[in-house]
Amino acid sequence: MQDKSYVSGGRYHETYRNQFHYSPCKNWINDPNGLVYYHGEYHLFYQYTPNSVHNGSMCWGHAISTDLVHWEELNVALWNDEHGDIFSGSCVIDEHNTSGLFNGKNGGLVALYTIADGAIQQQAVAYSSDDGRTWIKFNDGLPVITIDQDPTNNRDFRDPKVFRADDNSCWLMLVGGGPLRIYSSLNLIDWELESVYNETQRVGYQEADSSSDPYVVYKIYTECPDVFKLEIDHTQTYKWILSECGVYYIIGDVKKVDGHWYFIPDDLAEQQMSFGPDAYAAQTFYHTGKRTILMNWMNNWKSSTQTANWTRTFNGSMTFPTELSLHNTSQGLRLCQKPVREISSLYTEDTAHYEGGSGKDLLHGFTAEMYRLDIEIENCYDTELTVSMFSGDVELKFGGKKGKLLVDRRKTGLGGGYLVDCIPDDDLFRLTVLVDTASIEVYADDGIQTGSFNVFGTQERGLNIIYRGTGHITVDAVALDSIWK
Repeated sequence: MQDKSYVSGGRYHETYRNQFHYSPCKNWINDPNGLVYYHGEYHLFYQYTPNSVHNGSMCWGHAISTDLVHWEELNVALWNDEHGDIFSGSCVIDEHNTSGLFNGKNGGLVALYTIADGAIQQQAVAYSSDDGRTWIKFNDGLPVITIDQDPTNNRDFRDPKVFRADDNSCWLMLVGGGPLRIYSSLNLIDWELESVYNETQRVGYQEADSSSDPYVVYKIYTECPDVFKLEIDHTQTYKWILSECGVYYIIGDVKKVDGHWYFIPDDLAEQQMSFGPDAYAAQTFYHTGKRTILMNWMNNWKSSTQTANWTRTFNGSMTFPTELSLHNTSQGLRLCQKPVREISSLYTEDTAHYEGGSGKDLLHGFTAEMYRLDIEIENCYDTELTVSMFSGDVELKFGGKKGKLLVDRRKTGLGGGYLVDCIPDDDLFRLTVLVDTASIEVYADDGIQTGSFNVFGTQERGLNIIYRGTGHITVDAVALDSIWK
């Protein structure tokens, strides 16, 4: 079992420990798993190596929160066993006991996850009757979907994401790793194949008239798939969003065609979900009502091996939770991400404000280590903006004429410059930046462009904002408190 005394022992203030992003007290963390809101608690499960700061034998770590901001780390939820490591998956609330796993009519939490034994990846089930504190593996941990049930015969067969069908007729499961597959079930135990995405295909007809064009289902390969439904601009019109690892997304519909469930893309266009390097394996929380809330692993497989050189006792953290919405823009439908409103619980009385025209060092005297920065610029096409953080080691530069935002961390230990298009519809540029001890998260163009960036190798905290332009600029900053008390 995990040493609970170590967890509560106060080792949350290391030099490169983020102070308002979740990280485990010690050792390795990666993909978020099983995100669910149940009985007043947000449950964050995640890929966890309990005995090393490097990627190793995988379990499900576990943390809970009542506000998406302050987290309590609990004991490991699912341990690896003789069947293999516990890879990524999801949780649902089996409210009406469709699985038959719970006594009487009361339901509980059901986790669906991948067991990985060498090159063999299969899907399994566990359930909890005590608000996720203890778990029982169904059928002693044997798989409920075996590799023999994968028609693509692809060894990458993992990361089940389970959700309820729109017509409430069944449970649906996305499985990824290689090509996307969709399965259905009435009871979360017995699963049937619905559709596969290993090649482009045409299915069904859009109208009763057989002369109409069929739906085109594109070849889709992705790890950590997720799908969720969003309303377009409060119009009572909805679209489904397929997230590909939280890096790209596709807009479409989940519907039954020719007797089988499909995700039907509107078109082949993939939109960028995150332009930063340190956001991967995104998952949304199950059962959050009208809100759709997402978290990522705030790291990546390329640089995660280096991270422990700075963090030492732990390796990895999660992005700050974002709330998702869908909007019509001049570029078409676009996903928007913004920090969840509960961040206000971290606001302190240390604030700064600037309003006016061109100038240097617009927030002179503001010296907070962790803060939220909000900038709004009118007439933004005539704009040159530089936000210099970590005493110049990290810079954000926006040029309105070119419509480009650059995040430059080349002076830090990880390096790299990241450029993204920002084309506001109304000549009004909005930028939000969350600055933590060892990271920044950027929400540009009113949250249409987002990126997460780890910042190691620098300990200086200075902020300087320079603005040149004919438009009116408003800048607000507020210092953020630590969640580790």
